[in-house]
Amino acid sequence: MAFTVNPLSKIIALSGMLALGFLLVVLATALYGSWIPIIDGFIFAFAHNPYLLTNTTIGDDFQTGFADIDDTSRHSGADFGGWVSSFILTSGIALPIVLSRSQLLSSMASTLTVVGGLCIYVTIVLFSSFFDGFSNTNDPFSM
Repeated sequence: MAFTVNPLSKIIALSGMLALGFLLVVLATALYGSWIPIIDGFIFAFAHNPYLLTNTTIGDDFQTGFADIDDTSRHSGADFGGWVSSFILTSGIALPIVLSRSQLLSSMASTLTVVGGLCIYVTIVLFSSFFDGFSNTNDPFSM
């Protein structure tokens, strides 16, 4: 007997995680008097878009992105979208660290921004993987 999670429970958990991420980014902005963490929050929020756009528009069938290395069904456009997405994500992580080292952002604000941004990014990735059209029988995330 498999344990299944109600889609409403998934949405509630993901919205709570997204709210936590935005709370941490806004706290980093409000408590330490700098508007730079808001910009970084937007970077994290839009980091997954190139990956989503290139994986859903290339090919006739839906690709989950978990293709093998030697699989030839993945196109160069999908690889480029993954590269751009990972570049934006790395920039979102590195920006608060660089600003913290240059004394434009405090270290606690940098930590809050990175943790909150990663919560935002993970929520978007999980949302797109939970609700991308898997049936209940072959959903890799169902319990």
